[in-house]
Amino acid sequence: SWPASSTSFAASRQAPAQGKAVVAIFLGDYIDRGPASRGVIEDLIALRDEGCCETVFLRGNHEQALLDVVDGDSDGRGWLRHGGLAMLDSYGAALSPEAESHDLQAVLRHAVPPGHLEFLRATTLTAREGDYLFVHAGLQPGVELADQSAEDLIWIRAYDEDPTERAFTVVHGHSPNPVPVEGRRRIAIDTRAYASGALTLLRLEGTERRFGRISLPPSTATPGHDVWATIDAAYRTASRR
Repeated sequence: SWPASSTSFAASRQAPAQGKAVVAIFLGDYIDRGPASRGVIEDLIALRDEGCCETVFLRGNHEQALLDVVDGDSDGRGWLRHGGLAMLDSYGAALSPEAESHDLQAVLRHAVPPGHLEFLRATTLTAREGDYLFVHAGLQPGVELADQSAEDLIWIRAYDEDPTERAFTVVHGHSPNPVPVEGRRRIAIDTRAYASGALTLLRLEGTERRFGRISLPPSTATPGHDVWATIDAAYRTASRR
Protein backbone atom coordinates (compact mmCIF):
# COMPACT_ATOMS: atom_id res chain seq x y z
CA SER A 1 0.00 0.00 0.00
CA TRP A 2 1.27 3.47 -0.88
CA PRO A 3 2.43 5.12 2.36
CA ALA A 4 0.57 8.36 1.72
CA SER A 5 0.38 9.09 5.42
CA SER A 6 4.12 8.54 5.97
CA THR A 7 6.91 11.09 6.36
CA SER A 8 7.30 11.01 2.57
CA PHE A 9 4.65 13.73 2.39
CA ALA A 10 5.87 15.77 5.35
CA ALA A 11 7.33 18.38 3.00
CA SER A 12 4.02 18.66 1.16
CA ARG A 13 2.17 19.35 4.37
CA GLN A 14 4.71 21.95 5.43
CA ALA A 15 5.00 23.67 2.05
CA PRO A 16 2.04 26.10 2.31
CA ALA A 17 3.50 27.64 5.47
CA GLN A 18 6.73 28.18 3.53
CA GLY A 19 4.95 29.87 0.63
CA LYS A 20 5.50 26.93 -1.72
CA ALA A 21 3.05 25.10 -3.95
CA VAL A 22 3.35 21.32 -4.26
CA VAL A 23 1.95 19.19 -7.06
CA ALA A 24 2.08 15.41 -6.48
CA ILE A 25 1.84 13.52 -9.78
CA PHE A 26 1.35 9.74 -9.80
CA LEU A 27 2.25 7.86 -12.97
CA GLY A 28 -0.26 5.01 -12.88
CA ASP A 29 -0.27 1.23 -12.34
CA TYR A 30 -1.78 1.47 -8.87
CA ILE A 31 -3.33 -1.99 -9.07
CA ASP A 32 -2.44 -5.64 -9.85
CA ARG A 33 0.46 -7.92 -8.95
CA GLY A 34 1.09 -6.61 -5.45
CA PRO A 35 -1.01 -7.77 -2.47
CA ALA A 36 -2.68 -4.43 -1.66
CA SER A 37 -4.37 -2.94 -4.72
CA ARG A 38 -7.37 -1.91 -2.67
CA GLY A 39 -5.19 -0.31 -0.01
CA VAL A 40 -3.28 1.70 -2.61
CA ILE A 41 -6.49 3.12 -4.09
CA GLU A 42 -7.81 3.95 -0.62
CA ASP A 43 -4.57 5.73 0.30
CA LEU A 44 -4.53 7.75 -2.92
CA ILE A 45 -8.15 8.82 -2.47
CA ALA A 46 -7.36 9.80 1.14
CA LEU A 47 -4.37 11.87 0.00
CA ARG A 48 -6.49 13.58 -2.66
CA ASP A 49 -9.22 14.39 -0.15
CA GLU A 50 -6.78 15.62 2.51
CA GLY A 51 -5.88 18.53 0.28
CA CYS A 52 -2.32 18.95 1.59
CA CYS A 53 -1.19 19.46 -2.01
CA GLU A 54 -2.51 19.40 -5.54
CA THR A 55 -2.75 15.80 -6.79
CA VAL A 56 -2.72 14.48 -10.34
CA PHE A 57 -3.34 10.81 -11.06
CA LEU A 58 -2.32 9.45 -14.45
CA ARG A 59 -3.73 6.28 -15.98
CA GLY A 60 -1.52 3.23 -16.48
CA ASN A 61 -2.10 0.23 -18.69
CA HIS A 62 -3.21 -1.83 -15.68
CA GLU A 63 -5.99 0.64 -14.84
CA GLN A 64 -7.04 0.72 -18.50
CA ALA A 65 -7.10 -3.08 -18.66
CA LEU A 66 -9.37 -3.23 -15.61
CA LEU A 67 -11.75 -0.59 -16.97
CA ASP A 68 -11.90 -2.44 -20.29
CA VAL A 69 -13.14 -5.53 -18.44
CA VAL A 70 -15.68 -3.58 -16.38
CA ASP A 71 -17.00 -1.88 -19.52
CA GLY A 72 -17.24 -5.12 -21.49
CA ASP A 73 -14.47 -4.18 -23.95
CA SER A 74 -12.18 -7.07 -22.94
CA ASP A 75 -12.65 -10.66 -21.80
CA GLY A 76 -10.05 -9.99 -19.11
CA ARG A 77 -7.82 -12.98 -19.82
CA GLY A 78 -4.75 -10.84 -20.46
CA TRP A 79 -5.47 -8.72 -17.40
CA LEU A 80 -5.75 -11.81 -15.19
CA ARG A 81 -2.40 -13.10 -16.46
CA HIS A 82 -0.68 -9.83 -15.56
CA GLY A 83 -1.73 -9.39 -11.97
CA GLY A 84 -5.50 -9.21 -12.04
CA LEU A 85 -5.92 -12.17 -9.71
CA ALA A 86 -3.91 -10.38 -7.01
CA MET A 87 -6.12 -7.34 -7.43
CA LEU A 88 -9.27 -9.45 -7.07
CA ASP A 89 -7.85 -11.06 -3.93
CA SER A 90 -7.21 -7.64 -2.36
CA TYR A 91 -10.93 -6.90 -2.74
CA GLY A 92 -11.92 -10.25 -1.26
CA ALA A 93 -13.16 -11.58 -4.59
CA ALA A 94 -12.53 -14.98 -6.13
CA LEU A 95 -12.87 -16.37 -9.63
CA SER A 96 -13.13 -19.97 -10.70
CA PRO A 97 -10.88 -21.25 -13.51
CA GLU A 98 -14.00 -21.99 -15.58
CA ALA A 99 -15.39 -18.46 -15.29
CA GLU A 100 -16.42 -16.66 -18.47
CA SER A 101 -15.75 -13.02 -19.28
CA HIS A 102 -19.23 -11.92 -18.21
CA ASP A 103 -18.64 -13.60 -14.83
CA LEU A 104 -15.45 -11.57 -14.35
CA GLN A 105 -17.26 -8.39 -15.26
CA ALA A 106 -19.98 -9.13 -12.71
CA VAL A 107 -17.44 -10.01 -10.01
CA LEU A 108 -15.57 -6.74 -10.53
CA ARG A 109 -18.70 -4.60 -10.52
CA HIS A 110 -19.76 -6.23 -7.27
CA ALA A 111 -16.38 -6.26 -5.51
CA VAL A 112 -14.88 -2.88 -6.43
CA PRO A 113 -16.61 0.05 -4.67
CA PRO A 114 -18.15 2.62 -7.04
CA GLY A 115 -15.90 5.31 -5.57
CA HIS A 116 -12.83 3.32 -6.57
CA LEU A 117 -14.06 2.91 -10.14
CA GLU A 118 -14.87 6.63 -10.27
CA PHE A 119 -11.33 7.37 -9.11
CA LEU A 120 -9.87 5.19 -11.87
CA ARG A 121 -12.11 6.71 -14.54
CA ALA A 122 -11.04 10.20 -13.49
CA THR A 123 -7.35 9.45 -14.17
CA THR A 124 -5.76 11.40 -17.02
CA LEU A 125 -3.23 10.53 -19.73
CA THR A 126 -0.73 13.38 -19.41
CA ALA A 127 0.20 16.28 -17.15
CA ARG A 128 2.46 19.24 -17.88
CA GLU A 129 4.35 21.17 -15.24
CA GLY A 130 7.03 23.62 -16.29
CA ASP A 131 9.71 21.92 -18.39
CA TYR A 132 8.34 18.43 -17.77
CA LEU A 133 5.64 16.28 -19.33
CA PHE A 134 4.38 13.40 -17.19
CA VAL A 135 2.93 10.28 -18.80
CA HIS A 136 2.61 6.64 -17.85
CA ALA A 137 4.54 5.02 -20.71
CA GLY A 138 6.05 7.55 -23.11
CA LEU A 139 5.62 9.24 -26.48
CA GLN A 140 5.69 7.95 -30.04
CA PRO A 141 8.96 9.19 -31.59
CA GLY A 142 8.52 11.81 -34.30
CA VAL A 143 4.91 12.54 -33.35
CA GLU A 144 3.74 15.80 -31.82
CA LEU A 145 2.10 15.60 -28.40
CA ALA A 146 -1.33 16.59 -29.74
CA ASP A 147 -1.22 13.66 -32.19
CA GLN A 148 -0.17 10.95 -29.71
CA SER A 149 -2.66 8.10 -29.33
CA ALA A 150 -3.99 7.05 -25.95
CA GLU A 151 -2.61 3.56 -26.59
CA ASP A 152 0.92 4.88 -27.07
CA LEU A 153 0.76 7.07 -23.97
CA ILE A 154 -0.19 4.02 -21.89
CA TRP A 155 1.75 1.21 -23.60
CA ILE A 156 4.73 2.38 -25.66
CA ARG A 157 8.32 1.39 -24.86
CA ALA A 158 10.49 3.51 -27.19
CA TYR A 159 12.38 6.60 -26.05
CA ASP A 160 16.00 7.57 -26.36
CA GLU A 161 16.24 7.17 -30.12
CA ASP A 162 13.52 9.83 -30.50
CA PRO A 163 14.99 12.67 -32.60
CA THR A 164 12.01 14.95 -32.02
CA GLU A 165 12.84 18.36 -30.58
CA ARG A 166 10.44 18.91 -27.71
CA ALA A 167 10.05 21.74 -25.24
CA PHE A 168 9.96 19.38 -22.29
CA THR A 169 11.56 16.34 -20.67
CA VAL A 170 9.32 13.27 -20.47
CA VAL A 171 8.91 11.67 -17.04
CA HIS A 172 7.39 8.18 -17.22
CA GLY A 173 7.00 4.76 -15.66
CA HIS A 174 5.92 1.49 -17.36
CA SER A 175 9.37 0.31 -18.48
CA PRO A 176 11.04 -1.13 -15.36
CA ASN A 177 14.72 -0.78 -14.55
CA PRO A 178 16.79 -1.80 -11.51
CA VAL A 179 17.46 1.90 -10.80
CA PRO A 180 15.93 5.14 -12.14
CA VAL A 181 17.02 6.20 -15.63
CA GLU A 182 17.93 9.79 -16.48
CA GLY A 183 18.39 9.97 -20.24
CA ARG A 184 18.75 12.83 -22.68
CA ARG A 185 15.06 13.48 -23.18
CA ARG A 186 13.35 11.34 -20.58
CA ILE A 187 13.39 10.24 -16.96
CA ALA A 188 12.13 6.75 -16.11
CA ILE A 189 11.21 5.92 -12.51
CA ASP A 190 9.59 2.48 -12.69
CA THR A 191 11.76 0.26 -10.49
CA ARG A 192 9.32 -2.69 -10.38
CA ALA A 193 8.11 -1.99 -6.85
CA TYR A 194 5.87 -5.06 -6.65
CA ALA A 195 8.90 -7.35 -7.08
CA SER A 196 11.85 -5.27 -5.87
CA GLY A 197 10.19 -3.57 -2.91
CA ALA A 198 11.62 -0.24 -4.12
CA LEU A 199 9.18 2.50 -5.11
CA THR A 200 10.85 5.53 -6.71
CA LEU A 201 9.90 9.15 -6.12
CA LEU A 202 11.23 12.07 -8.16
CA ARG A 203 11.30 15.52 -6.58
CA LEU A 204 11.58 18.39 -9.05
CA GLU A 205 12.21 21.90 -7.76
CA GLY A 206 13.62 24.50 -10.12
CA THR A 207 16.50 22.84 -11.95
CA GLU A 208 17.08 20.33 -9.16
CA ARG A 209 16.20 16.64 -9.53
CA ARG A 210 16.24 14.34 -6.51
CA PHE A 211 15.51 10.63 -6.74
CA GLY A 212 14.00 9.16 -3.58
CA ARG A 213 13.17 5.58 -2.73
CA ILE A 214 10.56 4.04 -0.47
CA SER A 215 11.70 0.53 0.43
CA LEU A 216 9.77 -2.22 2.10
CA PRO A 217 12.16 -4.97 3.25
CA PRO A 218 10.57 -8.45 3.25
CA SER A 219 11.11 -8.81 6.99
CA THR A 220 9.21 -5.70 8.07
CA ALA A 221 5.93 -3.92 7.44
CA THR A 222 7.51 -0.51 8.03
CA PRO A 223 8.69 1.28 4.88
CA GLY A 224 12.03 3.06 4.83
CA HIS A 225 12.77 6.27 2.91
CA ASP A 226 16.17 7.12 1.43
CA VAL A 227 17.76 8.27 -1.82
CA TRP A 228 19.08 6.34 -4.79
CA ALA A 229 22.86 6.17 -4.70
CA THR A 230 23.04 5.27 -8.41
CA ILE A 231 21.12 6.64 -11.40
CA ASP A 232 21.39 5.01 -14.84
CA ALA A 233 22.37 7.67 -17.38
CA ALA A 234 22.93 5.23 -20.27
CA TYR A 235 21.17 6.10 -23.53
CA ARG A 236 19.45 2.80 -24.01
CA THR A 237 16.89 1.92 -26.64
CA ALA A 238 13.98 -0.27 -25.57
CA SER A 239 11.58 -2.28 -27.69
CA ARG A 240 8.23 -0.70 -28.47
CA ARG A 241 6.16 -3.30 -26.64
